[in-house]
Amino acid sequence: MLLAVFLFLLGVNKQLDIQSLFTEIGKAVAKKQGWYDNRRYFQLVFIIMFCVLSLTSMTFIGWMLRKEWRKFFFPLTGLLLLVSFIVIRAASFHHVDWFLKSGLFGVRMNWVLELSGIGWVMSSAVYWLKKIGKERTA
Repeated sequence: MLLAVFLFLLGVNKQLDIQSLFTEIGKAVAKKQGWYDNRRYFQLVFIIMFCVLSLTSMTFIGWMLRKEWRKFFFPLTGLLLLVSFIVIRAASFHHVDWFLKSGLFGVRMNWVLELSGIGWVMSSAVYWLKKIGKERTA
């Protein structure tokens, strides 16, 4: 259920582009308060805090599911891919942006990373739905 809520919120964010709003607000505040020239330090602190929060959350989820981790291994792997993508995207350093916008044959790395996490979670959900359907008919 938590994964479904998380994915729903990511979908809402994707449509409303909320992170860009926060980026612009942060940039305006930084310029107004005079620390925009030192933004790389604050970006690094933000990324470290985001990584710690993500790692803590993943650890907590893993601990909660410790007895049934095999059942949730594939959806959690997809969640880990998505969280990794979000952390990489949150970095927004120029060389990271260059990597995300690069690609082969018109397919951007940005798409590969994001859609692989979503696809992994989706295929895991399809697998479990089929398994549950077979159990009910048997």
